[in-house]
Amino acid sequence: MGQIRDESVNLTSAGTAQRFSATTVPALWVRLQARGANSGDVVVGGKTVVGAATTRRGILLSVTLTKIPGPLDLTDLWFDGTSTDDDIDFIYAERD
Repeated sequence: MGQIRDESVNLTSAGTAQRFSATTVPALWVRLQARGANSGDVVVGGKTVVGAATTRRGILLSVTLTKIPGPLDLTDLWFDGTSTDDDIDFIYAERD
């Protein structure tokens, strides 16, 4: 198994889907958590993820851990939310 990495992503524009990574990052699994100080909802999914409650697509994150099994690539994981500057903390196992 690869090394465990820890990172975070910041929602720079609420209502606009963003990738977890712009470069290829193969992972065996990912564990995600919405930061407790967030002021809105954050949602994770594919490139069609939507954070707005009325048209939501994806999985609403909370301050409890959500696990996404792999293998996967972080470029395929997207997020959106209802409040600019909210954060998602995550850890993942690198895939060799």
